[in-house]
Amino acid sequence: MQIRREEIRTGLLVIVTVAILMGVLLAIGAPGVFRPTNTYRIYFDNIAGLNQGAPVLLAGRRIGQVTQTFSPVHYVTQSGTYEALVQVEVDRSAQIYQIVTVQMMQTSLLGAPVIDFDHGDSSKGLANDGTYFVGIRQKDFTTAISDAVEVIKNTVTPVAEQAQKTMQELSTTADNLRQLTAPGSNVDQAVTQFRHFGDNLVQISSKGSALQRSLDNIELLTGSNGHLFQSLANIDQLTSEILRQDRIGKALTNLQDTTANLNGVVSTIAPRVDVITTNLEQATDTLKRQPWRLIFPVTKKYPSPTPAPRAIAIRKRVGA
Repeated sequence: MQIRREEIRTGLLVIVTVAILMGVLLAIGAPGVFRPTNTYRIYFDNIAGLNQGAPVLLAGRRIGQVTQTFSPVHYVTQSGTYEALVQVEVDRSAQIYQIVTVQMMQTSLLGAPVIDFDHGDSSKGLANDGTYFVGIRQKDFTTAISDAVEVIKNTVTPVAEQAQKTMQELSTTADNLRQLTAPGSNVDQAVTQFRHFGDNLVQISSKGSALQRSLDNIELLTGSNGHLFQSLANIDQLTSEILRQDRIGKALTNLQDTTANLNGVVSTIAPRVDVITTNLEQATDTLKRQPWRLIFPVTKKYPSPTPAPRAIAIRKRVGA
């Protein structure tokens, strides 16, 4: 009798334990069994890696799970074509708004994908049971690696080609420099000539050289006792004396007087020049027509000459 009671107690304990365990599992795995839930459907372009039972989050807090996935489907919007549908069940107390961002992402580098609701617009009100959403799939690790490889390929390849071209140009430049600096080249000859030029400068500027003697002579000429200094001093004294006695003004005055006198002389001689010119014309005409007049007496009658004007006396003004 005692054994039977203990067996009954043991059986009841097992049944209660199993029931409690089943209740916990149902509460965790099927939230709609013990508390009310809402069902939402979300369209994605691709749900690779998303499994049934995956967590559903609201701004990082778990509120439900993925119950079903459908693929392929065909749903077209302005932003693109979606070929997968995910059905989720979330706690009805969770505030899922009609305008909300739904994205499928990985919470860790190699973790399983989850669905997260965030950035809801409270002004549009809460979403009803059975509402459809359009989700965004974030790039996972493999997609990021492939995109990174593509970016590296598109970025590094032109850089590598440019680097190769630059190295070829540097090699060509090095060859040209080697040719320029080779023995007997133009640069080598220029350096040699420059060295000779430097040696010549040293010789010219050395003590006792012709340049040094010329500089010494110049110093002697331009010194306080030199000939050039004395000549400049004499010129300075002469110009000072001329300016002090106003000899230039007096010379200009005499020159003006002389010019006036010459003008008077020229005006006096001008009529006589005309008479002389007329006589010469007549004489040459007579010699050309009657050359015997040089021997025989003159038979030609000439008019009496016009009396010449009296000469104007010229006074010479002598400067003081």
